[in-house]
Amino acid sequence: MRNKKENKVLTDIIILNTRKILFRCSELVLANKTGLTFRIKKTSFDFSQRETQNFLNLPVELFLSQYEIPFFGEIDFIQDIDKYFLEVKIRFMSETPFYYRECLGELLN
Repeated sequence: MRNKKENKVLTDIIILNTRKILFRCSELVLANKTGLTFRIKKTSFDFSQRETQNFLNLPVELFLSQYEIPFFGEIDFIQDIDKYFLEVKIRFMSETPFYYRECLGELLN
């Protein structure tokens, strides 16, 4: 049996227009045909929870090195999980091929 830690998929979430890293080492926790959900340590970024709401609908890019595929999306949802983590949902943009979306969802779920 494989250790759950071995299955973690981590990526940086990058602002598409400026190429600035928004969230570092974001853990992918769910993938489906419409988007991706990440769990992010609050210590991995330098802005307040209130500021994170300004990121809604922000175009972002991420690269899942395990699959060698870039994904493009918009931040759809940001919520506190607890005092250590945020949950961030990213809705796919049309630039992300439907085939990649389906494959990723099947591989991770």
